[in-house]
Amino acid sequence: MMILNSELKPILSIYCVDYAARFGEHSDDVMREYARLLIHHKIGRKGLQRGINRLRLRAAENKFTPNPAEFAELCKPTIEELGIPDLETATYEVREARTAWRHKKAPYPFSHDVCRFINLRVGYDIHQTSDAEWRQRVSREYHYLVKQAIAGQLPSFRNALPHKEPEDDRPTYEQWGYKTLSREEARAVIDSLLKRNRTDNTDRGRVGTSRRGPGIAGSSNANTSAEQMTGSKPE
Repeated sequence: MMILNSELKPILSIYCVDYAARFGEHSDDVMREYARLLIHHKIGRKGLQRGINRLRLRAAENKFTPNPAEFAELCKPTIEELGIPDLETATYEVREARTAWRHKKAPYPFSHDVCRFINLRVGYDIHQTSDAEWRQRVSREYHYLVKQAIAGQLPSFRNALPHKEPEDDRPTYEQWGYKTLSREEARAVIDSLLKRNRTDNTDRGRVGTSRRGPGIAGSSNANTSAEQMTGSKPE
């Protein structure tokens, strides 16, 4: 309140021809309403100074006192002052990020967080809808976000954690201790396995002599086996 009385009230008295006649005896009440609107719109000292400077500039065309709501709007920054690109530029940036730039490792260099938020919120729709409908969605998001930025309510944009490249760029199986074989080494391993399989199959098809019964060929004493089988001695 004291700041408005010392900084805003003199400017209104000088540059607005109707101020003294309209609000002279009620100036304190008027200043309270100005203060209430400035607080409501979260306008600080920097915004107040911006509004006073614009009030001086508009006096050449409009010499009448702005009401508290009008003065609050004078205190807000423009999109140029905030560095926000126009709608066409923002649309172009989001389109580029979702098309030509989408396979690049580096993030797209957006000119403002407004564009980053548009890309985050509706950028993916470029592949899901018609071009006309997508541009309408971008336009709605743009105007909403610009309004938030002008009111000082646009949150800070936080990128996702950057992708961290592994320090060891070898294939995972090599990092685990496995070796990449040359063609000759691979052939030698295959031949060794095939040879082992053939040997195993041959051994399985062989009948061990130790399992043969008495009198069967291969026995160590054929005569004894015959005697045992017939129960009589040979002639």
